[in-house]
Formats: sequence, C-alpha cells, structure tokens
Amino acid sequence: MKAKERIIYDNYNIWDLYHEDAEDYLCRVSENFSENDVWEEVVAMDQDNWETEKERLEIFFQEKSEKWVLTGVVELWHGKYRSAFFFESFDEMMKKAGKDCDYFRFYDENGHLYLTCSHHEGTNCYEIKAVTPEGVRYFENWEYGNDKRTERQVYRQILKRYSRLPNFAHEVYGCSKREYAG
Repeated sequence: MKAKERIIYDNYNIWDLYHEDAEDYLCRVSENFSENDVWEEVVAMDQDNWETEKERLEIFFQEKSEKWVLTGVVELWHGKYRSAFFFESFDEMMKKAGKDCDYFRFYDENGHLYLTCSHHEGTNCYEIKAVTPEGVRYFENWEYGNDKRTERQVYRQILKRYSRLPNFAHEVYGCSKREYAG
C-alpha cells in the first residue's frame, strides 16, 4: 500500500487549486471581471495559504527546539548532487534548501516530511528529520575529531540511528500517524 500524501503547501499549480474559488468570489463581489482579475485573486489566495502554512511550519520547528537534518538531491544545470545539512529553524532551512526557488511543495507521508522545490536550473527533493541529542553529539565528535569517515557516511549513520520522523501532519493537523491512499 502506498502512503497517502498529506499536502501542507504546494504552489506548483495554483490555477488548478484556486481558480474556481476565485471565480466564485469575484461573481459575488462584481458583475464584470477579467481573466486577469481571476489570476490576481488566485495569487492572493495562494499568498494567504502560504502565510498560514509558513507560520505553522515556523512554529512547529521553533517549538521542537531541536536540531534538524535535511537530506536529498539538488539539481543544477550540470548535474544532480546529494545534499545534507543541519538546521535549527524553518527560516534557516528555507534560505539554504529553497535558495533561488519559486515553487515549493511540502508534504507528509506517514510522518516523513518532504520538501520539493524548483528553480530555473531544476528541482530539489529533500526529506527532513529531527536529530536526536545523541546524533548531534555523534556529528560534533566527527566534525571536531580525527575521524576517517566521510561526511556522507556520518549523515547516513545519523539518518539510520540518530533521527526520528517529525510527524508534522499528525502533530499539527491531528491526522493519523499512518494513512494509506486508496
């Protein structure tokens, strides 16, 4: 069974998401409106949704007061590259992971928190997990020690042994921890 995608925020196709609601709203407030008026209302609806969900994400990361790890793939014009970094706030994560991106999609699948974001060179795909205090110490020991392991090996170990699922949809929206499509 496939895990159900629980969308937190997605601006990849805002026209499909909002145009009917925008037209309904404009019909109630005006007799004459243009396609451009509809588009402007769609953009305003998306902006309202982003502000709401961004605030929820900021509060979620802030209240946990944990270190987080983001891992995934960055796509550039000259290839795809693995990426991983620690962060402590939503804003810090967005500045790094979402740099130069115009489109964002946050979603939860059975507690896993994912971010897909696109820019003019390609699409980046990430997973976000909470790092346990033991994981933070593990990384710091590697970072400041004379350890022969590669950074990739260290992050792999942190993901395997020293991290936990955020369960965003469960904790913020009250969804079941596990939910399957179909």
